[in-house]
Parts: sequence; C-alpha cells; structure tokens
Amino acid sequence: MSVYECGMLRFRLGLALRGVALLAAVACDNDPGALKASGRAGELDGEQACKPGSEQRCYCLDGEPSGRQRCSSKGALEACVCKEESAATATPASDQFCKQLGDVTDCEATAYQSKELPTSMLFVLDRSRSMVCNLPPLQSSADCEADPQASDASAPSKWQITRDAFTKTFEELPVGGSLVGLSFFANDGDCGVDSTPEVALEELDGAHQQKLAEALAQVTPNGRTPIVGATILAYAHLHQEAKAPGNRYVVLMTDGAESCAPDGIDQLLMREVQRAREANIRTFVIGAPGSEPARKVLSELAYRGGTARASGCVHDMQGPDDVGDCHLDMTKSTDFAGALRAALGTVSLASQSCEFPVAASDQPDNVNVQYTPSSGATPECFSRDDKPCDGEANGWQFARRPDGKPDTSKVVLCGAACERIRKDPTARVDILVGCQTIFYQ
Repeated sequence: MSVYECGMLRFRLGLALRGVALLAAVACDNDPGALKASGRAGELDGEQACKPGSEQRCYCLDGEPSGRQRCSSKGALEACVCKEESAATATPASDQFCKQLGDVTDCEATAYQSKELPTSMLFVLDRSRSMVCNLPPLQSSADCEADPQASDASAPSKWQITRDAFTKTFEELPVGGSLVGLSFFANDGDCGVDSTPEVALEELDGAHQQKLAEALAQVTPNGRTPIVGATILAYAHLHQEAKAPGNRYVVLMTDGAESCAPDGIDQLLMREVQRAREANIRTFVIGAPGSEPARKVLSELAYRGGTARASGCVHDMQGPDDVGDCHLDMTKSTDFAGALRAALGTVSLASQSCEFPVAASDQPDNVNVQYTPSSGATPECFSRDDKPCDGEANGWQFARRPDGKPDTSKVVLCGAACERIRKDPTARVDILVGCQTIFYQ
C-alpha cells in the first residue's frame, strides 16, 4: 500500500524541544510505505518494505487502484502494472465524417463522441513570515532572512503582490471546466501543514472564485517553511481524499527553502514526486524572491514533477544549492508582479489542456480526431502533429506518460486546433477509430 492509499493522512509539523521541527504522522496501520513519525526531529522514515512474493493494489493514471504491484524477492515493490486505460464506454456518434475521410473506401471508421478531460488544480502557497518583506532591491532577500519584516511599510510586501496576482488569476480561469482548491503553509505560526485545504477543491464558478479571494485576503504571513510536508499532503489530498478527476496539478509557490523537515527532501524528490506522476499528478513550482538558496531543490521538483519549463533546463541535485532553472523562477526578475502574472499564465494554460479520452483501439495508427462546429458546419478532421505541443504543433497528438512514451488513452489538441475548441465550447469532438491517421500538414 502506498501513502496515497491511506484512508486518512494527516501531518503536523509542530514545535518540539529546542525549537526544532518534529514530524508526526498518523499513517495507515501496517503501512510500511507511508511516512512515519521518527525518533529524531525532522526525520522521515521512508524505507519501503513488503513481503517477498506478495501483491498489492496500486494507483494508475485513471486515479483508481486498478493496477497490481508485486514485491520482489528482496522485499522491494516493483513497478505498478496498469491496464491500458481507454474510453471504451464512449457513446457512438453520427455517421457523418469529415471530408478528409469522405473518399476513403478501404476502411470503416467508428466514431465516439469524446468529452474534454477536466482539470483539478490544488494551489499550495507559502504564507511564512518572510512574505511580509518588501521586494529587492528595496529589501534584499538576505536582509529579509535575517530580519523578516518590511523595511518600508508603505511599499507593497511580497504577500500583497502574491495575493493580488492569485486573486486575478482565479478570476480569469475559465469557469465550468476546472476544479480549484487552495492551501497555505505554515498554518499554525510555525511548521503546521494539513492535507485538508483552506478552500476545498470544487468546480470553479463565481461563488468559488469569491471563496478563493476571501481566503487570500484573510492571510497574515507567519511561521516557517514546511515545503516537504505541504507538498506531500497536497498529493495525498488530490489522490486519496478528494479523488480529484481528470488531469491533476499541485501548484506550489514559496519564497524560501525547507526549514522544518530538511531530512525529508530526498524522500520528496526521489520517491513521492514519482508516485504522484504515476497517479497523474504533476507539480508546478514557483520560486519567489527569497528562494534563491533553494533553486536546486525547486528545479528538481519541477523537473521530476513533469512541468520543466524547457527540455534542456538545469537540474542537478549534486550541484550548488542556488543553481537550477526548471521551475518558474521569479528571483532574477526586476518586476516580480509582472513575472508572477506571466508564470500564473503558464499555469492557467494547463487548466485548458484540450485533452480528450480515446475510444478503445489496439491500432493507434488508425485513430483520427474530428471537430464539428456548434454551428452545424461540415465536420473537419485535425491532422496529427507530433511536434512539441507548446511550440509549433497545430493538430492533435497522443498524450505522454511519465516515462515519455505515448499514452494512447488520451489525445491532446495543440495550437490553433485547441484554440478553435476554446472559442467554441459547445462544439463536438469525436474520436474516429478504424481508418489510417491523417497527416496533411
């Protein structure tokens, strides 16, 4: 059993003797894979143990414990083996096909109407004491670390700018297609974190946007920076407690380095992020001014979390602590507000991913994607285009699994094809199975 299969998981990072953080966890009974309380402050006991030859359930990309995981002869869990997920229950669509298939006589296509996959996003924001500081150059990160209070009370603090940027982002996210939740750390003036968000993960509408804005407005920064506990509990909430549907994201923002359980960083990066990816949870990481000493960790977290900003970005856990650029790094910008808004724009695009489930097919080269405008105009088949979806691609391609291989259970619309769907939300998208894939660009 993995940490995500626990029925209820709570962590508290509290004040222990001599002012150090002690991690205490109420984990699953008889769950050697879960994070456990340790005998020394800040330690995470993450050793995996199991009975050789045994099997257990494990979570697959559909968010369900539908896979099987064997225990090796050495007592270590092997990779989760999942069945190929598909939209096998999709409803057959009409017999009207796009003009590109109109003259094809050597095949027979079957059409399945496909609904866009929803997006679940849990935002996890740092509200530690250092967020009351002013931004560089008015107040350097080193000065803020030494004395976390604003040097100029009349100038905006990091938190005020953060609050305004996130409030605006939540107002601009498309309603009806995304689930959004909001958590803060620390939540007790020291190192406290909780897997239950301050604002529950719910479908975004006007009322929910108001809840998010009110929660942001009520924050008074205080406490330290429990990044490890906050991130792992965000994974647990998305996967177990909330059973969040569709494509799932944790969006972490911090202005510092882990200061509550530094011994847990390796477990977060080497184990928990991978488990999250296997459960279709990706991790965006935003580093605000003050996070310079944590660039290495934050960059690695974004890279392993599946949201590296570029394929050639720098991530090296053996390198200097302040080197790494795979995450959304705000520390070098002279306009924090502008840079943060741009970063949140990148995150927002993920909530508009244009991903659709594919009907069952054992021949991925016989799949096409058809678009029928809401106006009732003649259907059109998009071309398959395997160029980078965030680059020059215009058409559709299969999604990617955590290991980089094609995920033939989902297609992604890219470029102008995605934009057409966005501008025509009541349009129909069908997955056509049975005729050779169209490439016409």
